[in-house]
Amino acid sequence: MEESAKTVHNPTLSYSRLKEFKQCPLRYQLSMVNRIPQPPQMHLAFGTAVHQVLENLYALPRPERTHEAALADIPEAFRFTMDEHPEYEELFETEAEKEELQGRIRTVIDKYFLIENPSLLINAGRELEVQAVTDEGVNIRGFIDRIDRNPNDGSLRVVDYKTGKMPRPQYQQDALDQLRFYALLLTKAKKQTPARTQLVYLEAQQILPLDPQGHDLYGIEKTINQTWTRIEEALNKRYFTTRKGPLCTWCPFQEYCPEFGGKTPEMPEDRIEYLLQIRSQD
Repeated sequence: MEESAKTVHNPTLSYSRLKEFKQCPLRYQLSMVNRIPQPPQMHLAFGTAVHQVLENLYALPRPERTHEAALADIPEAFRFTMDEHPEYEELFETEAEKEELQGRIRTVIDKYFLIENPSLLINAGRELEVQAVTDEGVNIRGFIDRIDRNPNDGSLRVVDYKTGKMPRPQYQQDALDQLRFYALLLTKAKKQTPARTQLVYLEAQQILPLDPQGHDLYGIEKTINQTWTRIEEALNKRYFTTRKGPLCTWCPFQEYCPEFGGKTPEMPEDRIEYLLQIRSQD
């Protein structure tokens, strides 16, 4: 999940922002430095509500984590999502459209129960916030959808739910970087590397697993450190480059991008100074 403000934090780098900068430095600037809000999108409302249903499900005692309980919770989870994100209201013109989206959520929950049996799993965390510091002092943070614990040996499994399409084989290693990021977080913060991590693509009913090894942790930590160094340089120079590509079609910031004839706003100095604290100065 996105590192949305549940509480006030010192600045950190999340996987989503790491990925955002790598895709397009200017997009990172507009979202994190200028803090230009993105318009609400239906797929985000859908994904947030699905995550809420599953979070609520794993709050129940194991015998109560039934298919029926999950389906019954959908209206309440949807209302909670709308209360937490009032900007989603503009996505719907009628109550019928809200009902239609809840129907999509029910379909996804049906599919989820064909993948896992929640009553058999020992939950060690849901929507768990984890913070850590890399070997070069970069403060990182993530919200992990779910952590399971093996009752026999105490090993951990990290689970991240996805409501989008499963990536094609040539892009799956990029998708697995999110799991490497979470594995690094747990290794540094909890002193325990998860035995398994997995992306669960709910609509496709497919699982993309990774059993993290030392080279996975080393590689993602190197990527974090190198990427943050590049972000620091851009912050200090007050200049973020553009990176034009296929994803530009879906970018919500085109009106501020020179690649599309837009004008990039000035960066607030206090925000720059705040973000520069992501690397510890100790």
